[in-house]
Amino acid sequence: MLLVVYSSLITGSTYAYLYLGSNNNGISGSGKCEGVNYKGENISASNLVSTTNYLEGAKSTITLSKNKDCTIYTYVNLYLYTNNTTTAPITTVKALKYKIVSSNNVTYSGVVSYMGDTLLATLPLDDKEVTYTIYLYIDSTLSLGNYNDKTYSGYIYATTEQTSTVGKNEDNTKKNLGLQTIDFDYLGNEQQFIVPETGTYQLETWGAQGGTYDGIGGLGGYTKGNISLSNFKKLYIYVGEYPKYVSGNCYLSNRNDSFNGNKFGSCSGGGGATDVRLVPNDVWYSFNSLKSRIIVAGGGGGATYSGNGGTAGGIAGYQGIGSADNNYPAGIGGNQTSSTFGFGNRGTSSGGGGYYGGEEGVAANAGGGSSFISGHDGCDAIEEESTETNIIHTGQSKHYSGLYFTNTLMIDGNGYKWTTKKEEYVGMPTHDGLGIMGGNIGNGYARITIIE
Repeated sequence: MLLVVYSSLITGSTYAYLYLGSNNNGISGSGKCEGVNYKGENISASNLVSTTNYLEGAKSTITLSKNKDCTIYTYVNLYLYTNNTTTAPITTVKALKYKIVSSNNVTYSGVVSYMGDTLLATLPLDDKEVTYTIYLYIDSTLSLGNYNDKTYSGYIYATTEQTSTVGKNEDNTKKNLGLQTIDFDYLGNEQQFIVPETGTYQLETWGAQGGTYDGIGGLGGYTKGNISLSNFKKLYIYVGEYPKYVSGNCYLSNRNDSFNGNKFGSCSGGGGATDVRLVPNDVWYSFNSLKSRIIVAGGGGGATYSGNGGTAGGIAGYQGIGSADNNYPAGIGGNQTSSTFGFGNRGTSSGGGGYYGGEEGVAANAGGGSSFISGHDGCDAIEEESTETNIIHTGQSKHYSGLYFTNTLMIDGNGYKWTTKKEEYVGMPTHDGLGIMGGNIGNGYARITIIE
């Protein structure tokens, strides 16, 4: 079955929509929505296959623009409506994912977890035209390689104000769900979120697991908090990498670094921290960019020898477990003032990334990185200055951004809650929010949810 997207002009309304049908009429033109122009193109979703590469999924491209004389509508809610005839794994395996990539480097991603309406993203508009490419794909890491040749049936639609309603065949009984969550997977590069409206947002971050050579990499930490943000504020999300397994003689070749973890290769790389920043940079370990982080979930330390890399911390990370002999102590975890600002130290195994990274293991397993939340007890950041070789503390007790979280929660990679010190075991939420785990396994993750 070939599913075709076409746009439709709806006069006298405050919305426009794109509908996926089984006809082959092609693109009928652009829909105008009280000054918002919305264009779409064909999408085929008859043979979805399990993949780790979203580019292999079904694709639809839309263009959004606003007339210069239109000042009322400043953002568009983009929805996906899924019909019950869809055979892709949604309700149980929850392996159908979407990713939206824009022409100006804004990326949204998430999971289609139920039939019916799914809010894909709230897309801000300025006076410039922006093109978004929407991908639907079955994640093979969740489906274990099953569910090939599956179909998707449904349609895409958009609303230009949160009180609008729209549905299939102009059915106005479906309520606009409002912004719920935007999820961020590991991509290996900076991702951007533009705040669609002034309000309170909940930010959640999961750090990545440390790499494995002989031992097991330390698990990543978790941080959460609510923060007030103004519309069109830009946040930059850096999701940590779980370093790839190194085969062969890593002392001679095949050394790994890790995104947001450690910047030079080792036998076993440190797990990347996951953080949210106010200042972007193409180089993730740029000092000015690292300095702008407002929330950080530490990554686990790498493991080269039997034993474990140090798990990510709350205020402080854990020491690695295991070394060649007593002459090679395992690396200690990072804390709020040491060891290296923003990334793990490199050794045979490298420390986990974090607010401060973990110490390396030289013929030993490395320490985990620390976590950070601006406004959390014990996390009043010390103002830093950079030199070519080290970090100088200038004694300032406030985070330079002036942004502070409330209702904060910090959980280390062993599942223990932290305020200024380690407290009781609580476990951290799984990425889908439906369960509890001790520490984060694999790549990092991030989520932004509107509260009010």
